[in-house]
Amino acid sequence: MPIVDYGPWMPDHADIGETPHLIDAKNVLAVSNHYGPLPGLTVTTGALTGVCRGNVAARDIDQAAHMYAGDATKLYELEGSTWTDRSRAVGGAYALNTNSRWRFTPYGDRLIATNGVDALQYIDMSTAATTFENLPGSPPTAKFVATYLGFVFLGALGSSGMAIKWSALDDSEEWTAGVGLSDEQE
Repeated sequence: MPIVDYGPWMPDHADIGETPHLIDAKNVLAVSNHYGPLPGLTVTTGALTGVCRGNVAARDIDQAAHMYAGDATKLYELEGSTWTDRSRAVGGAYALNTNSRWRFTPYGDRLIATNGVDALQYIDMSTAATTFENLPGSPPTAKFVATYLGFVFLGALGSSGMAIKWSALDDSEEWTAGVGLSDEQE
């Protein structure tokens, strides 16, 4: 593709008169006083065994980056350019239906995953953990998960799609209402 001169990029310049300038420059790279095309796509990893139903990039407590993804039956971690199966060892394959997806949230060194169908899963990112496991403390199933300050929040609970529940302060394993500020609201 040839390099084309559209004039200088001046997004804040008034659009008055005939002065040639560029207001919007999308999908191009600056190339010595001109703009050129973006390079083509490059494959950097292998494929998951199924359709990706959610992914996340997160940092552990040592600030090392990790990437995780899930399909209808498995959870994976990206190691180099290969997706390694990190699915739970106990409980069999996950059971997402066609409308379900994985959602993730970091909590300290843990990555917590939910799909609205199976028990909440977690993995310790900086340890030698090789599989996701059920999150201790018997939290409910939920479609959504998030962290805020020292709490883990769950939304669209399996018992009520209009309810939220949160863990105890600084304890992702305590879910008893009234203990450590944990509670549930409809």
